[in-house]
Amino acid sequence: MSSTAIRSFVRASAAATAILVAASGAFAQGKGKGLGHKGTTPSATASTTASIAAAGPGGFRQFGSWLDDASLVDPGTTWLALSFGHYRSAGGNQSDFPVADASIGLSRRVQFGITVPRYSMSFPDGTHAGGLGDIYANFKIALRSVGDRANAVRLSMTPIVEVIQDPVPGTDRFSWGLPVNAEFRPGKVRVFGSTGFFSRGAVFGSGAVEVPAREKLLLTTALTYTRSLKDDTLADALGLAKSRSDVSVSAAYFLTPVVAAFAGTGRTLSHADGSGTSFMLTGGLSFTFAPRGATHPTAPTRRP
Repeated sequence: MSSTAIRSFVRASAAATAILVAASGAFAQGKGKGLGHKGTTPSATASTTASIAAAGPGGFRQFGSWLDDASLVDPGTTWLALSFGHYRSAGGNQSDFPVADASIGLSRRVQFGITVPRYSMSFPDGTHAGGLGDIYANFKIALRSVGDRANAVRLSMTPIVEVIQDPVPGTDRFSWGLPVNAEFRPGKVRVFGSTGFFSRGAVFGSGAVEVPAREKLLLTTALTYTRSLKDDTLADALGLAKSRSDVSVSAAYFLTPVVAAFAGTGRTLSHADGSGTSFMLTGGLSFTFAPRGATHPTAPTRRP
């Protein structure tokens, strides 16, 4: 199978592993779209991002997470996805649809990606909110691999800019993040993950294991951890945790050499204060458009 097609496949798999991070107290204020956007430049060749929770002096925690690998789409290849997400917490429910993701290979070492979501939220008091969600744009840059060719750990970095549609008063409309990604392939299994920093005051680490279950089916399980770095006396008084971890499982199926369907579910593992996501469901379709003259294989028979 060509690298373009297999990357389309694994991108869909990782897109469904979105680990979505909510703001402690965000629902009470109706700010920050607290349950989190699916926000992915989907990959495993892709990134999945959690929404970076808006923070302020009034009882919020800033959380953010990103899950990515070190692979890039081929130069000139465009990857598109249309997806949905549904998230539940004690503070309300959020649904994201449509979530439009796109990535394009600019060179063998650089690709550009963007995510544009729409969201709707419902709160326990019966009120609703919705509209255009936070927009994520990023460049993914391949770094030098570590180790010998047969057992190399591939590395990349993904500078991110977030355009916040409804910032909490006192916070910026723009923020940035800098994940560093690693990928290792022992046999047919693929292990990848990210670690880094978000400018609003959060550090994170994430990891995933991807296993080919059948010829056209990939299964992925992922875990993320994020910690808020900024002090907030009101959040401390409310007993809001400074860190949280989330888990997800997902599946991606190659319908054709260039079209994949993906779905996943997950939840927060540490949400005793009620701020976590009690249930998450994501899904969608991805499409790969290679440059004219490129050929697509008929089945994902091997990994690159």
